[in-house]
Amino acid sequence: RSRPMLLLALAAAAAQEPSNESPRVHLASFAFGKPYTDTLEWYREHARSLGFAGALLWGREELESDPLFASSLAHLVDLQKGTRPYCAGFKSLMLHRSLERSREGDYVMWADASRHFDYTNRNLTGLDVNAAVTRLRRDGRTNVYGFVMCKGVGPTKRKKSLPHCCKRDDVVDGNCRDKPRPVDSTLSRVAELSPALLAFFPPNVSAHLEKPEINTAHLLLQNNRETRGLVKEFLRYYIQYPSAKAICRSAPNDQALWNLLGVVHDMQPVNINRHCSKDCHHKDFLAVLDELGGGRYEVEGGGG
Repeated sequence: RSRPMLLLALAAAAAQEPSNESPRVHLASFAFGKPYTDTLEWYREHARSLGFAGALLWGREELESDPLFASSLAHLVDLQKGTRPYCAGFKSLMLHRSLERSREGDYVMWADASRHFDYTNRNLTGLDVNAAVTRLRRDGRTNVYGFVMCKGVGPTKRKKSLPHCCKRDDVVDGNCRDKPRPVDSTLSRVAELSPALLAFFPPNVSAHLEKPEINTAHLLLQNNRETRGLVKEFLRYYIQYPSAKAICRSAPNDQALWNLLGVVHDMQPVNINRHCSKDCHHKDFLAVLDELGGGRYEVEGGGG
């Protein structure tokens, strides 16, 4: 057995302490360079007030000093040329570490250190990640595997790919009154941008290309055996050089891999774009907390 696989096997064998207490939520995020580091510092300053019990917030130094990165992921330093830092492999490692460091039944929330939003002057009144977890559990849900992303209905001041969201009062039957419904992006986009990575998956994955594409800017995962196994699989593709190279050649990087794993594991994304207030969407950290906590979401396909 190779050393990387042995390290993961040893981690899998480590006992998770069961707890009868209410689940705690832990935040994880990574940033390299401005304006991303500004968002990471905002997370550091406000995580506690938003209900997080702890936070794993890394930059390049913390990432590269991790023993598993040094032994098994250092090839990402060379493979990252022309794409995002480390081909976004930091997400898989940090989710793995966050699950290791939290209790059985706790939650880990991944939040991208977004460049699209400045949270500095936003109103935080009433926002608490524990409300989101409570609502999900009340609705019989376990994980938020990501969010439906839509292509939008026209250019915006920020970026064309950002979706158009209507005011909540304008929502009629799940759509915006007198406005075109944003078109959901599908897995066909992932397949088109990631042919080398697609080759690592069973042929029947290609039969599911009409499923909604999952945006991975935000994830909310319960610490349980199934989730730990999924995250280890996510990480393993980065550890193995051939698949890591294919990930780095794919424009969506980690999102392409997560979507393909989503087909294999039948992961269903959450949709908040139909019920969000003006100027919010699935990449807005505070909007995600607000919409989940208020129960203003649907699970595509009805899965958990």
